Order: sequence, then structure tokens, then C-alpha cells
Amino acid sequence: MSDLARLTEALQDPAPDRHRVAGWRLVLGLVLAPTSFLLQIVGSYIVTVHLCDLGGDPRPWTFGINAIAVAGALAGIWFAWHAFQATRHERGGGARKSLDTGEGRTRFIAACGFAESGIMLLAVVLGLTSVLTLSQCLVVR
Repeated sequence: MSDLARLTEALQDPAPDRHRVAGWRLVLGLVLAPTSFLLQIVGSYIVTVHLCDLGGDPRPWTFGINAIAVAGALAGIWFAWHAFQATRHERGGGARKSLDTGEGRTRFIAACGFAESGIMLLAVVLGLTSVLTLSQCLVVR
């Protein structure tokens, strides 16, 4: 047996479970919650300004936008959690191993997506409380 054959047998794949998670699922776990938060902020602002100028009540619309944002953030958590669970047998990395060999990179990305989505869900829920508690159209005279 050649040295190259023995070397390749000795080496293990640093991310053996990466085939269990599609790349688009990892991306959704990373970007769905922040995108929902961004659309919540921008959408609520645009709808509120427009309907307040027309003399309408923006609360039903802004509540709907916020409910969609909560659903998007929850979906981001779901995608990230399932990616994290699918890679549970992947070797643990650490800073040095991740930089040198990429060990545990799929699981690390999934964990980052889960943590980030949780933080963004909290931000979306806090934004929803403002819709429920504050007056939407302030009249300044």
C-alpha cells in the first residue's frame, strides 16, 4: 500500500454530516429572522405613515406585518435548529481546528443561525408589543 493510500485512510472528513443539511437550509437559518426583522421595521413604518396621512387606522395592517415577521423569525429558528440536530455527530471544532481543518463548520454555522434567530425573534416580539400598546398616529398641532 502506498503512503498516499495510508494517509487518505487515516484522515477523516472534518465535516462528515455536511451532506445531511442542504446549503439553502443553512442560509435560511442564518438570514430568515434578520430579514423578517428588517421587513417588520420598514413595512410597519411605511404602512403607518401612509395610513396616518390618509386618516386611516394602521393597526390591523401593522399587526399583520408583525405577525408575518414573528412567523419568519420562528421559521429561521426552525431551520437552524434542524440543521444543528442533523449535524450532531460532526466533530467538535474549536477556533484553531476550525481555522486549520474546518472541523465542525456545518454545526458551527447552524449554531450561529440558531442563536442569531433567537435574538432576532426577541427583537420582533418587542416590535410587536409597540404595535399593541402605543398609539399609531400622533397628531401634532
